[in-house]
Amino acid sequence: MPSNAYLKSILHYFTSMDIASLSLHLKDEYSYNETTKAIFLDALEKVFRQFKNAGNTELMLYEGKCSGSNCPNCGTKGYRFVGKRLMNYMDLLFEMDGDDIKDITECGIFTTD
Repeated sequence: MPSNAYLKSILHYFTSMDIASLSLHLKDEYSYNETTKAIFLDALEKVFRQFKNAGNTELMLYEGKCSGSNCPNCGTKGYRFVGKRLMNYMDLLFEMDGDDIKDITECGIFTTD
C-alpha cells in the first residue's frame, strides 16, 4: 500500500465508489484519462453504478503495473479495482509527480503484483 496520504485517500474513495469525495479531492488542473476531471468523473460514475448494480458495496484493491512492452506506460504503477461480487474489475494507472496524482488512465495490459 502506498505511503502517500493523498494517494491513500484517493484509493479509499475509489474502493468505496465515492464520486462526491473524488470530485472534491482530485485536482482540477490535471486531465484524467485524456479528458477533463468532470468528464472523467461522469464516466467513472457510470462504471461505479455497474459495480453497485451487480451488488458490490466496495471494491477490492490490488497493486500492479502496465506490462505492455510496446506501451508508453509500460512499468507505470497502478491498481486493479475488483468487485467482490461477480469479480468485475477495472485497471487504472496513476501517474505521480512526488505526492501529487498528475493523471489516472485506463490500462488494457495490466499485471498485478
